[in-house]
Amino acid sequence: DEVRQGLYESTGEGIKLNFMLTGIFECRTILENNDLYIDFSSPRENYDRIVVIDPACGGEDTGVSAEGLLEKDINLGVAQKLKEKLDETDIKAYYTRMDDVNPDEDDRVELANGTKADMYIRIQVDFNESSNIYGTTTVYNGDYFIPGFGSVELADTLEREVVTSIKGKALGLSEAEQEDYALRNVTVPAAAIKAGCI
Repeated sequence: DEVRQGLYESTGEGIKLNFMLTGIFECRTILENNDLYIDFSSPRENYDRIVVIDPACGGEDTGVSAEGLLEKDINLGVAQKLKEKLDETDIKAYYTRMDDVNPDEDDRVELANGTKADMYIRIQVDFNESSNIYGTTTVYNGDYFIPGFGSVELADTLEREVVTSIKGKALGLSEAEQEDYALRNVTVPAAAIKAGCI
């Protein structure tokens, strides 16, 4: 039921299988007596805690820039460092990108919603013409509310933790605007951390 379409191709090393699936799944394989068994299961069946990390921009979309610094590179660098930390925990992290590509905003949203993540964290950089403005800002999805720990609580926690760890300055929380498509369409607690200003 999970497979929409399957194709195979011969490679120098063997056979490569490509599946178009109906959603986001983990898979387990067993090769026994030359028979390959593939079991697909939802991320929730495998992991208790799931987070989606979304380094904004990528590819042709460089984001904000100044003096040779590109937002897309900073966002990706933060995500790579975060991956090192999360790999040492029991939290399953999915990343919208781990190289210089720019996934479609709908694909970013689908990853968070499809995995039924506990939270979606977008990594961004802020920009201001004035060098007097610096610090960390957090944007949250004000349309999505759950009691206990929702988007506002996630944003508040992110800002406090980042500002404390870098001994920085908090610029406060703000609600996502219309152009914050991914944040506004994710149906799990969602926030974007703007870790500093270029």
